[in-house]
Amino acid sequence: MTTTVAELRAPNEVRLVREDISCESDQLLVKVEACGICAADLEQFRLGPGKAPMRLGHEPVGYVLEVGARVNGYRVGDRVTGFFTPGFATYALAAPDQVIKVPAASPAEEVLGEPLAAVVHAARACTYAFGDVVALVGCSFLGLMTLSATAGKTAEAVIAIDSDERLLSLAHDMGATHTVNSKKGDAHEHVLHITGGRGVDLAINAGGIPQSLQLAGSILRGPQARLVALAWQPGPQEIDLNLWKAGAIVVNMHPVCSPHLVEDIRRGLAALARGVLPMRRLVTHKFSLKDIDKALRLACERKDGYVKGVVYPE
Repeated sequence: MTTTVAELRAPNEVRLVREDISCESDQLLVKVEACGICAADLEQFRLGPGKAPMRLGHEPVGYVLEVGARVNGYRVGDRVTGFFTPGFATYALAAPDQVIKVPAASPAEEVLGEPLAAVVHAARACTYAFGDVVALVGCSFLGLMTLSATAGKTAEAVIAIDSDERLLSLAHDMGATHTVNSKKGDAHEHVLHITGGRGVDLAINAGGIPQSLQLAGSILRGPQARLVALAWQPGPQEIDLNLWKAGAIVVNMHPVCSPHLVEDIRRGLAALARGVLPMRRLVTHKFSLKDIDKALRLACERKDGYVKGVVYPE
């Protein structure tokens, strides 16, 4: 079998190459239907692959074309998603314990396994008590998904903070009771005004820049306040730990920290079926694999209303 795959050769340089792949006895051969564009893909696109070419894409969904002789529980034609790479390709190989079957009728962009696992893992950490104040710092795709999964009537206030009015409008639709544009004044002061000077009990950091983590720490109320970090970080950051000296709890909820990734996908699929997660609304751009360079560049620029992009091999 010959596959076409997107290969990162240098910073901001990706090209399509063809190579042969074969399905071993303990593998599945998957025809990739679609693959989401992740923030980690974009950071790698900017930085380059290091010493060797790199294959990108880790949010795939596709159909099983071949089942290895030692694999049980799957058959040709099953639709699967999960943790196999490369996703920006026409075909890929998957380990059976890293995938899960998905409904045949669901739109591809709604059943991307990795982002579903990420939001489930994040939402399980973003718990709060009746009457607490919650803040989302950074209305990214994952931030908005987590907000939709966690916002409810038990919070005194849910504050969304971002510099993009379009994203703030989406946050309002997904449960935010207040929105703060960080370009229009001091976001820290706005939050204190909303909360009567008390700050927030739960801050969800979904921004990928040091300033968002700093802001999330600065608005915490005090002892036992909780900061949940969702954003993928490209490297070390400097943070003033004095912000947390009052006993705040800081939790890193990157999905790779989850011990049950496939179970997280299953829970995400169940939430989709209940209408909890607005995947379809947040996928704003669709690209063909032949336009992968354009797709990654536009995603980096976040123009034209971009929130989340998906690449389709065909």
